[in-house]
Amino acid sequence: DDRIPVTVVCGFLGAGKTTLVNHVIRSTERRCAVIENEFGEISVDEDLIDATRAVVECVEGCACCSGFGRLNRALKGLGDDVDTVLVEASGLSSPIAIARVLCVDRELRRRFRVDSVATVIDAEHFVPETQIDQILLADRIIVNKTDLVDESRLADIEKLVAGLNTSARVARAVRSRVDPAFVVGTHSFSVHRVLEEVDPEFLDDGPCHDPTAPLRPRWHDPTLSAVSISFVGAVNVTLLHAWLNQLLDLLPHDDLLRYKGVLNVKGMPNKFVLQGLRDRFDGAFHPDATWDDAHPRECKFAFIGRYLNKERLTRGFMSWTDRPVAVVA
Repeated sequence: DDRIPVTVVCGFLGAGKTTLVNHVIRSTERRCAVIENEFGEISVDEDLIDATRAVVECVEGCACCSGFGRLNRALKGLGDDVDTVLVEASGLSSPIAIARVLCVDRELRRRFRVDSVATVIDAEHFVPETQIDQILLADRIIVNKTDLVDESRLADIEKLVAGLNTSARVARAVRSRVDPAFVVGTHSFSVHRVLEEVDPEFLDDGPCHDPTAPLRPRWHDPTLSAVSISFVGAVNVTLLHAWLNQLLDLLPHDDLLRYKGVLNVKGMPNKFVLQGLRDRFDGAFHPDATWDDAHPRECKFAFIGRYLNKERLTRGFMSWTDRPVAVVA
């Protein structure tokens, strides 16, 4: 089979998907393309993928619904210099829709094959209900952040995973570091298993079956939304950290699920990357990401959560920048 293998990387918000993708493309000699899917209207993770090691395309919007058409076009637009594709699904996407289109779209099926579905689990914050579809479809499961929990917690997670999916291979990891051969070039995705164990209508592309429909509607919880902010300017990260701490004290528990940004700090050549998961966040200058002075320094930040107040978050964030007005998606 000389078709291009596609690995679908999935996992809930903050599990370590982008870290895994970077680790794989930096550790293999394969000519990789990365299709980065963001739930919101701007891409933050796009700036965190090592573009020196892969062709990077971005698809905004949930890949299994609003961003589905863009995902389809991104795959069809890849050049012949690519021999491996990694699709990093947003933390809220159902991977079955992504795998399905690769199997039922005739044009894509002639050129690509699903090689594996790799699901990343955050051992510290794992909530089974948020990842059932991702675990069911996976043939590779990475239990990540194992250094942050004890052995009994890991055993419980692995027991639950085995109860849902007996055929997937499971690996433990710290900072998503696994053998790249565990993720790419595996030939481990089985349409037969998916039809037998996950979705008997997986290959149904008839008029009564929407190939973009998620396996379960919970992925489209109407209380979930993304607030995206982008502007050309700089940020005072010390004051921004203080504001985020105040925000976390005020918001109900677990309403703010994920927040992340690539920011410009005045006078600094490297991009400042801030990542947050629920009530914990940190930030640092990225050693391998420098600003190109031939282009304006555009800050990007995104919040993902429940019952988010777009105006309040935007106003609070922008109060610690040198720009009074943001471009908000």
